[in-house]
Amino acid sequence: MNFTKTATLAIATVLTAGCTAMILPTSRDELQSNSYPPQTSKISVEYVTAYANLKQMYERCLVNPPYGISAELDRKSKTASIFFHTAHGALISRTSISEVDAGVTEVAYLRAKSKVTIREFSTETLQELLSRELTWATGSAKRC
Repeated sequence: MNFTKTATLAIATVLTAGCTAMILPTSRDELQSNSYPPQTSKISVEYVTAYANLKQMYERCLVNPPYGISAELDRKSKTASIFFHTAHGALISRTSISEVDAGVTEVAYLRAKSKVTIREFSTETLQELLSRELTWATGSAKRC
């Protein structure tokens, strides 16, 4: 690759990362404060199983460049989180999983609001996204 192509690719990469960060939250606090109202529901699955199922489906269905996930399981507090993000670290969503009772888990889906209005998410769309998360968390999804 010659210098001009290399320089162009490098500049495009930097600009794209900057654009993404300007549009979506880049920190967990910013995601929490700049998002749509969380969509929540309870399922009859152990929280660790729900976490494992959901993580597996994210990896199978959504993780490919330029997207990735950060997944955290905290057995002490009986909670888990999966953050869906761009390759440059801008946060798209967070799914929180927590044990309510033995065998009962609450799943909460939080979607980032874009700083630039590209697409608004209706309550119905957010409910559909939560429904996908619930299907994945229960292990009842047969395909993406």
